[in-house]
Amino acid sequence: DVVRDVVNPTELFVLIQQKNWSDALRLVKNNTRDVKVWVSNGIRSPRSTTWKVLPLHTAIILGAPFDLVLEIMNAYPQALTRKDINGSLPIHLAACNLHHSDGERIFRQLISLHPPSRYAKDRDGNTPSTLLQRHWNESMNASRRQGIIDLINQESFEGI
Repeated sequence: DVVRDVVNPTELFVLIQQKNWSDALRLVKNNTRDVKVWVSNGIRSPRSTTWKVLPLHTAIILGAPFDLVLEIMNAYPQALTRKDINGSLPIHLAACNLHHSDGERIFRQLISLHPPSRYAKDRDGNTPSTLLQRHWNESMNASRRQGIIDLINQESFEGI
């Protein structure tokens, strides 16, 4: 794995961090190399938080639009199975970030592209369903919430 320090990140990481979605999308379409590069803060202290993420992780956390997230997934499908330093797959991060405008659509696409991830546990033993229930915005419709939980539990993913 290629890992870059946050003081020298990839151009894609910077664009996503700045929420410059259109330039990030253009970059991914023209250069798929950066989608495979991890960026880390490199801190190894018990008192500081260490993080290490792929562009897919960062895009989901920061609420990137569906088109950008889909382009990253298509450029580097293996990212769907790559855990961040906290043991979270992209599906775990999406379950915690449904409040973003395309969050639900991204969550559905992640399940569609990698169905086994719906049962995956993060470092703390949380499944996407557990995280979904914990982070669901109370103002959102309960039937939408149940619809997503049903999606997690369904056997076939045709037409998602």
